[in-house]
Amino acid sequence: MRLLPCLFLLSVSTVATASIPTGKNHGQWLVTSISSVDGVHGGDASVILAQGDEHNDLEVRWNEGSASVNVSMYIDECVGEESFEASYSVATDKWLQMSDKEVRTRLRANILIWLDRVRRTCASTPRFKLRALDAAAKDFTDRLRGFAGYSE
Repeated sequence: MRLLPCLFLLSVSTVATASIPTGKNHGQWLVTSISSVDGVHGGDASVILAQGDEHNDLEVRWNEGSASVNVSMYIDECVGEESFEASYSVATDKWLQMSDKEVRTRLRANILIWLDRVRRTCASTPRFKLRALDAAAKDFTDRLRGFAGYSE
Protein backbone atom coordinates (compact mmCIF):
# COMPACT_ATOMS: atom_id res chain seq x y z
CA MET A 1 0.00 0.00 0.00
CA ARG A 2 2.86 2.38 0.72
CA LEU A 3 4.17 1.78 -2.78
CA LEU A 4 1.18 3.50 -4.43
CA PRO A 5 1.75 6.93 -2.83
CA CYS A 6 5.46 6.70 -3.70
CA LEU A 7 4.69 5.85 -7.32
CA PHE A 8 2.21 8.73 -7.47
CA LEU A 9 4.80 11.19 -6.11
CA LEU A 10 7.40 9.87 -8.53
CA SER A 11 5.07 10.33 -11.51
CA VAL A 12 4.06 13.83 -10.40
CA SER A 13 7.67 14.91 -9.88
CA THR A 14 8.63 13.54 -13.31
CA VAL A 15 5.82 15.43 -15.01
CA ALA A 16 6.67 18.69 -13.25
CA THR A 17 10.18 18.84 -14.68
CA ALA A 18 10.68 21.14 -17.64
CA SER A 19 12.77 19.90 -20.53
CA ILE A 20 16.22 21.31 -21.13
CA PRO A 21 16.51 23.56 -24.20
CA THR A 22 18.66 22.24 -27.00
CA GLY A 23 20.44 24.60 -29.32
CA LYS A 24 22.97 24.94 -32.07
CA ASN A 25 25.01 27.90 -33.27
CA HIS A 26 25.19 28.70 -36.96
CA GLY A 27 27.69 31.54 -37.10
CA GLN A 28 26.05 34.44 -35.24
CA TRP A 29 22.66 32.67 -35.25
CA LEU A 30 21.40 30.47 -32.45
CA VAL A 31 18.60 27.97 -33.02
CA THR A 32 17.00 26.71 -29.81
CA SER A 33 14.12 24.39 -29.11
CA ILE A 34 12.45 23.26 -25.92
CA SER A 35 9.83 20.56 -25.82
CA SER A 36 8.17 21.60 -22.58
CA VAL A 37 8.54 24.73 -20.48
CA ASP A 38 5.90 23.82 -17.92
CA GLY A 39 6.95 20.19 -17.49
CA VAL A 40 3.83 18.75 -19.08
CA HIS A 41 4.50 16.60 -22.14
CA GLY A 42 3.38 18.53 -25.18
CA GLY A 43 2.99 21.81 -23.29
CA ASP A 44 4.62 25.08 -24.31
CA ALA A 45 7.07 23.77 -26.90
CA SER A 46 9.04 26.53 -28.60
CA VAL A 47 11.47 26.87 -31.47
CA ILE A 48 13.56 30.06 -31.72
CA LEU A 49 16.05 31.36 -34.27
CA ALA A 50 17.79 34.45 -32.93
CA GLN A 51 20.73 36.80 -33.17
CA GLY A 52 21.55 39.70 -30.90
CA ASP A 53 20.77 40.56 -27.30
CA GLU A 54 18.02 42.24 -25.30
CA HIS A 55 18.84 45.63 -26.87
CA ASN A 56 19.16 44.61 -30.51
CA ASP A 57 17.44 41.44 -31.56
CA LEU A 58 16.48 39.56 -34.72
CA GLU A 59 14.18 36.68 -33.92
CA VAL A 60 12.05 34.00 -35.55
CA ARG A 61 9.79 32.28 -33.02
CA TRP A 62 7.14 29.59 -32.91
CA ASN A 63 5.29 28.59 -29.74
CA GLU A 64 3.14 25.49 -29.44
CA GLY A 65 -0.52 26.34 -29.85
CA SER A 66 0.29 29.38 -31.96
CA ALA A 67 -1.11 29.43 -35.48
CA SER A 68 1.87 31.37 -36.78
CA VAL A 69 5.63 31.80 -36.93
CA ASN A 70 6.59 35.32 -35.88
CA VAL A 71 9.59 37.14 -37.34
CA SER A 72 10.75 40.34 -35.64
CA MET A 73 13.52 42.88 -35.28
CA TYR A 74 13.96 45.16 -32.28
CA ILE A 75 16.54 47.94 -31.96
CA ASP A 76 16.62 49.69 -28.58
CA GLU A 77 17.04 53.48 -28.61
CA CYS A 78 17.18 53.80 -32.38
CA VAL A 79 16.58 57.54 -32.31
CA GLY A 80 16.89 59.02 -28.85
CA GLU A 81 14.54 57.08 -26.61
CA GLU A 82 12.51 55.67 -29.50
CA SER A 83 13.03 52.06 -30.50
CA PHE A 84 12.82 50.51 -33.95
CA GLU A 85 10.45 47.57 -34.27
CA ALA A 86 9.39 45.56 -37.30
CA SER A 87 7.62 42.22 -37.54
CA TYR A 88 5.44 39.93 -39.58
CA SER A 89 3.77 36.57 -39.10
CA VAL A 90 3.39 33.57 -41.35
CA ALA A 91 0.78 30.87 -40.72
CA THR A 92 2.57 27.79 -39.36
CA ASP A 93 1.04 25.56 -42.02
CA LYS A 94 2.17 27.92 -44.78
CA TRP A 95 5.71 28.12 -43.33
CA LEU A 96 5.93 24.34 -43.27
CA GLN A 97 4.72 24.08 -46.86
CA MET A 98 7.42 26.45 -48.13
CA SER A 99 10.63 24.93 -49.46
CA ASP A 100 13.87 25.61 -47.58
CA LYS A 101 14.83 27.99 -50.38
CA GLU A 102 11.54 29.92 -50.09
CA VAL A 103 12.02 30.26 -46.31
CA ARG A 104 15.61 31.50 -46.75
CA THR A 105 14.67 33.92 -49.53
CA ARG A 106 11.77 35.43 -47.59
CA LEU A 107 13.75 35.78 -44.35
CA ARG A 108 16.78 37.28 -46.07
CA ALA A 109 14.69 39.76 -48.10
CA ASN A 110 12.76 41.02 -45.09
CA ILE A 111 15.84 41.29 -42.89
CA LEU A 112 17.68 43.25 -45.60
CA ILE A 113 14.71 45.64 -45.94
CA TRP A 114 14.64 46.16 -42.18
CA LEU A 115 18.40 46.70 -41.98
CA ASP A 116 18.16 49.30 -44.74
CA ARG A 117 15.43 51.11 -42.76
CA VAL A 118 17.59 50.89 -39.61
CA ARG A 119 20.60 52.40 -41.45
CA ARG A 120 18.47 55.30 -42.67
CA THR A 121 16.64 55.84 -39.37
CA CYS A 122 18.82 54.95 -36.39
CA ALA A 123 21.73 56.87 -34.94
CA SER A 124 23.84 53.70 -34.76
CA THR A 125 23.40 50.43 -36.61
CA PRO A 126 23.83 47.06 -34.92
CA ARG A 127 26.08 44.62 -36.74
CA PHE A 128 23.78 41.75 -37.55
CA LYS A 129 25.40 39.08 -39.72
CA LEU A 130 23.46 37.23 -42.41
CA ARG A 131 26.20 34.64 -42.92
CA ALA A 132 24.96 31.17 -41.96
CA LEU A 133 21.30 32.30 -42.13
CA ASP A 134 20.56 29.54 -44.65
CA ALA A 135 21.74 26.75 -42.32
CA ALA A 136 20.06 28.36 -39.30
CA ALA A 137 16.74 28.76 -41.14
CA LYS A 138 16.85 25.11 -42.22
CA ASP A 139 17.61 23.97 -38.66
CA PHE A 140 14.71 26.11 -37.35
CA THR A 141 12.28 24.69 -39.92
CA ASP A 142 13.41 21.11 -39.31
CA ARG A 143 12.86 21.53 -35.56
CA LEU A 144 9.49 23.15 -36.20
CA ARG A 145 8.46 20.22 -38.40
CA GLY A 146 9.35 17.86 -35.56
CA PHE A 147 7.18 19.68 -33.05
CA ALA A 148 4.30 20.38 -35.42
CA GLY A 149 4.24 16.78 -36.63
CA TYR A 150 4.57 17.82 -40.25
CA SER A 151 6.10 15.64 -42.90
CA GLU A 152 6.71 16.52 -46.53
